[in-house]
Amino acid sequence: MKIISIEKYKGKSYRLILDNDEHIYINADVLAEFGFKENMDYSMEEIEEAVYANLKRKAKQRALYLISYRDHSYMELYQKLEKTYKEQIATEISDKMVDLGFIDDEKYARRLIQNYWNTKRFGIRRIQFELSKKGIDKYLIEDLIYEIDLDEAQEKIREVIEKKYYRSLDDEKGVQKVISALARMGHNYSDIRAVIRDLTGDEYRYY
Repeated sequence: MKIISIEKYKGKSYRLILDNDEHIYINADVLAEFGFKENMDYSMEEIEEAVYANLKRKAKQRALYLISYRDHSYMELYQKLEKTYKEQIATEISDKMVDLGFIDDEKYARRLIQNYWNTKRFGIRRIQFELSKKGIDKYLIEDLIYEIDLDEAQEKIREVIEKKYYRSLDDEKGVQKVISALARMGHNYSDIRAVIRDLTGDEYRYY
């Protein structure tokens, strides 16, 4: 297959017009890599390889943009790339980001846990749910959750109540509202009730 002409297109992109009137668009770096020249014959395999290389380059740039904006798990990045690029390219580029050290699910999960547990004061169930949503492997989640000091759970609950809900503990309706809110944060009902009993001094009402 002959390349009839090579024209500057937009930015660093070039348009290659083939002798079958097909147009392909590739980046200048890919063009230089394959050494394409006008009025030269190339196999269809070479043309397809260049197109594939160009797609990989675009996917890599997209991946670098995404992870510069915020951290991603492997699965998060893959799923975003796969919306635009073929499965093979999404996999290759996601693997490449791991090789470059830009994707590390364990480090990412640890940072998330630090934020969820110490800053947002989520309970274990909510943390597991959020990590799963991020595409973190369930076995890795189990290992990292095991490292959390569950003896701190009631202290986290106390901090949330004292900051946001203390005034709601005056009546039964308010207490139930607090229990529901803390349960949605993933806290254990027994821990919630224990803290409320301690704060209200009431061993019998509401819970």
